[in-house]
Amino acid sequence: MIAVECAARFPERVSKLATLGSYAEGRSVRAGTAPDGGDVILKMATEGWTTPDSAFMSGYMAVYFPTASQNKLRRLAQNVQASCPVENEIAGRSFFNGHSVGPLLDQIDVPTLVMHCREDAVHPLSEGMKIARGIANAELMILESRNHYPLLDEPAWQIMVDGFLEFLRR
Repeated sequence: MIAVECAARFPERVSKLATLGSYAEGRSVRAGTAPDGGDVILKMATEGWTTPDSAFMSGYMAVYFPTASQNKLRRLAQNVQASCPVENEIAGRSFFNGHSVGPLLDQIDVPTLVMHCREDAVHPLSEGMKIARGIANAELMILESRNHYPLLDEPAWQIMVDGFLEFLRR
């Protein structure tokens, strides 16, 4: 959402736009609920975000990366915990849940590549498709993965990297 909004608001500063796992409408906007909407993840994050090896963090990462091994999920969780204070996660999630960049999409006039995993459980493919449809001449690259972002050990990773580099060379 941030990259899309930046491209719409500051077109003179953006020459190309590439997104991965992006979405046009936050969860609350999609569901038609209040931004805090009883978000269970927010409530659980408050309790489990800072606990080393917490069951919450393992489960949270598993939603983003369902094909990852337990060891990889544990490392991802540790990286997330170390790089993002719980207050930032809650503030960001609360904001983005109730935000939409849909009205800005038609203002973007740069080459755009929208990459999205077909079976993304975090933000469904339909959200990536909204962005691709809303930006004139955007290219949609559907990646065959169940993860939010392809992992290094799956074929979709190299397809994503090659597609992104090809996009940058144009």
